[in-house]
Amino acid sequence: MISEKGLREPVGDITCPGKLREFLTQLIHYYPKNMQQILKSTFIFGSLSVAAPAASLVVGFQATVGSEQNEDATSEGGPYHVSVNPNNPGYAAVAADLPNSGDPAPDFQRPFTQPVQGYSFVGGGPNDVLTFDVRESGGLITYTTNSTTFDGFGQNQLQLWNATDPGADLTSPVTAPDATGPGYRGGFVDATALIDISALASGTAYVFYGDFRGTPSLSAVMRDLDGGAPDLAIADAHLNGDRANRGEYYVAELDFLNDAGYDQIEYTWLAGGDGGTNGRFGGTVLTGSPIPEPSSIALLGLGALAFLRRRCK
Repeated sequence: MISEKGLREPVGDITCPGKLREFLTQLIHYYPKNMQQILKSTFIFGSLSVAAPAASLVVGFQATVGSEQNEDATSEGGPYHVSVNPNNPGYAAVAADLPNSGDPAPDFQRPFTQPVQGYSFVGGGPNDVLTFDVRESGGLITYTTNSTTFDGFGQNQLQLWNATDPGADLTSPVTAPDATGPGYRGGFVDATALIDISALASGTAYVFYGDFRGTPSLSAVMRDLDGGAPDLAIADAHLNGDRANRGEYYVAELDFLNDAGYDQIEYTWLAGGDGGTNGRFGGTVLTGSPIPEPSSIALLGLGALAFLRRRCK
């Protein structure tokens, strides 16, 4: 029964305030598919019905982060900076073009708000060789491409810090990057990434992508590979709709909530530059919070129930 003084519901053989309902709702937010069964087996639920929040996949932020040259090719733009170093994790835009203008935008930086779980960026190599595993950690991100010709011309638009601390200001790092990424062009026009999120309760996939004299396409879908939950799709993650004046780079933050046993995020990047024959691409950083172990959650729930039962008495 709901009143101005709060909600009271029977739980087993006791009557407790609505704080228990709120507590269980928060716990279920992080549970795998079988957690309701686990809770029922420990008699936490009793006759209490708790609705779990819905899973979600949304674009939390999207912007231009770097450029090679302005529209008239009269000046060099700036690279984008990414740090997966645990002391100062995040990314920064440096001298990025304003959308469709060719003019520099103000530098900015954004932190990674959850721990880095893995990352993978385009690696260097000779022409006609494309590698995604040169700058990789975690083993959670894999790529495929239908492109067959690659020109890795080494403008080093990505600057990456992993072992080295760049300092608190990523727009003006105090140390040299540990690695750089060429970006690629000349025939590299598509990439599909598979990101394993099965062990994460929530997080963000940071996608660094680009184009050359064209408008890129970026779409994403979150899937339950067992088929128990519907696909969650983003048809267009390139929210600012920017057409690259020349070589430009972007970031899209794909925020996800995984409370229904989703296993994977798949995104597809397509270049539109030079009529779909010329593209730019960076890579991916995955951050997130792991799903607690079921045994730990069940013990936590039992402890909370015992505490609330004492309070009710």
